[in-house]
Amino acid sequence: WDNQWKGDEDYLKWLDHCLAQFWRVLKPAGSLYLFCGHRLASDIEIMMRERFNVLNHIIWAKPSGRWNGCNKESLRAYFPATERVLFAEHYQGPYRGKSDGYAAKERELKQHIMAPLISYFRDARAELGITAKQIAEATGKKNMVSHWFGASQWQLP
Repeated sequence: WDNQWKGDEDYLKWLDHCLAQFWRVLKPAGSLYLFCGHRLASDIEIMMRERFNVLNHIIWAKPSGRWNGCNKESLRAYFPATERVLFAEHYQGPYRGKSDGYAAKERELKQHIMAPLISYFRDARAELGITAKQIAEATGKKNMVSHWFGASQWQLP
């Protein structure tokens, strides 16, 4: 099967077409494992990064492989004692950047929805005339007070 391509460039072109289809059908939360040979692993990883977020380049060591029976002196190069697996997740690729603004929109929506509650707690604290330090002492949660009255990392007390 590996003789169907004229050379590395032909194979990489074919694989790029496959990756385009993988990108098309892979669910947004999907992941992809791609086995590849040691010689082209770096080329394939670079090509994958155009469409996917490569999370790991896994090197699978095979200590008892065929290479143990080889006559090392007759080899022109080291015999590959490993296999490569590229692990990637979907992202919107070059068509939409890795950051499509989702996190910013989520943060903005959360601040909008929680704003009345944050205001309520701030107003209640001001009306009672107590300090953040007093609240921390009363609750025993010294590092949480800023989260109860601030918008950046707000949490319900």
